Amino acid sequence: MNYHWIIDAGHGGLDPKTKIYQTKGKRSPIFPSTSKHSGEVLYEGVRNRQVLACLTHLLDDEDIKYSIVSEEWRDSTLTERVAKANKISEDKDNCIYLSIHHNAYGKGWNNAHGLSTYHFPNSEKGFRLAQVFQSNSVAEMKWRDRGVKDANFYVLKYTKMPAVLTENGFMTNLKEAEILITDKGSHRIAESHLKSIKEINERGLKFL
Repeated sequence: MNYHWIIDAGHGGLDPKTKIYQTKGKRSPIFPSTSKHSGEVLYEGVRNRQVLACLTHLLDDEDIKYSIVSEEWRDSTLTERVAKANKISEDKDNCIYLSIHHNAYGKGWNNAHGLSTYHFPNSEKGFRLAQVFQSNSVAEMKWRDRGVKDANFYVLKYTKMPAVLTENGFMTNLKEAEILITDKGSHRIAESHLKSIKEINERGLKFL
């Protein structure tokens, strides 16, 4: 069973002309002088898009069908992204919504760490999807398993198809952020997501 995956990178990116980040907050502290990334900042929307770029290349190689509802760099609203997804689902059968994110706690560096995956409360399909993504992310990254969680997030509540949101490590944890800011780190996250997508596709309608 090949589901049609609707993917949302979440938040904005960098304006290609001004290089100004498009989303308030949603970033790491400045990397300290002791880090190999000294002086840099991890912008969530930028890394979300890098994971998405890696993932779409992998999906193309596997001939897995998908649509993207986030903009190339503009921070489109939650309403816009959900409306796009629901419109796509009117024309495509068996859609699943995947929203890619990175986590944070507070404004400074701290010890919060790990991976979590969200679904809408009482959504059995969302819960099963989240279990697969969580398991594969933890297996790939070898980070703390914060578990499958439910949340009333807009993109989980108002999409008309099963939906899942991944939180792929903490931007405010220096050890994790030093991996997340790299293209290699983004590729590893994308690889884990591809594994989940292939597993769900292979299980087919019996799974959902």
